Amino acid sequence: MLCCVDAKLQRDFGNFANAWCSPYSPLTSRHPFRLLPSRLLNLPFLLPGLPSDKYAVRFIPRENGIYSVDVKFNGSHIPGSPFKIRVGEVGQTGDPGMVSAYGPGLEGGVTGNPAEFIVNTTNAGPGALAVTIDGPSKVKMDCLECPEGYKVIYTPMAPGSYLISIKYGGPYHIAGSPFKAKITGKRPPGNNMLLVGVHGPKTPCEEIVVKHLGNRLYNVTYLLKDRGDYVLVVKWGDEHIPGSPFHISVP
Repeated sequence: MLCCVDAKLQRDFGNFANAWCSPYSPLTSRHPFRLLPSRLLNLPFLLPGLPSDKYAVRFIPRENGIYSVDVKFNGSHIPGSPFKIRVGEVGQTGDPGMVSAYGPGLEGGVTGNPAEFIVNTTNAGPGALAVTIDGPSKVKMDCLECPEGYKVIYTPMAPGSYLISIKYGGPYHIAGSPFKAKITGKRPPGNNMLLVGVHGPKTPCEEIVVKHLGNRLYNVTYLLKDRGDYVLVVKWGDEHIPGSPFHISVP
């Protein structure tokens, strides 16, 4: 995209350092080199070979949406600046730079409990919303329409860090995405093996009987022959159950 400045700013092209032109989205940055609607940096550059009183700055738009172009001389806007430029047809695709997300579910939650957040698309135009959540476990996720746009509800089943990616109107993330949510709580039992071991003052216990009673209930019996202190370890898979290891003393 070409931005032309037709004004007698400086006769000496080498003094053009006092004038600059840059595209930006007003919702994302105030840096001299502005950002695209999805916060991607786009650096404009000058085109040589023009008459001494004309300057051209070229930049390549990477996304559809509304761009704002600042043209300044000695720190002040020239007449008409900032200029608004639309890339793409109206309603062609949503503008991810106009989408925001907020809610406690973007920051954290507890295992087994629903966490939720809002994706506000009211000013973004029509577009496809894509939400992915990656973490230690698969999550059950529902996306419901609401006045602000969409309400996303997900239920994590294991503690840890989850990355929540939100894209709108194409392959570009909205501002802040991916979000990192810290999930706390206990890991659910699930299907696994019950492991039981008893270590004595001299040798491990010779005989341990584990009987499944049904409905995830187990009966454990063991025989201790020597006096002393024993350690009873009970694991569900690779993790100790609450209280394990247990300490037992035989007088």
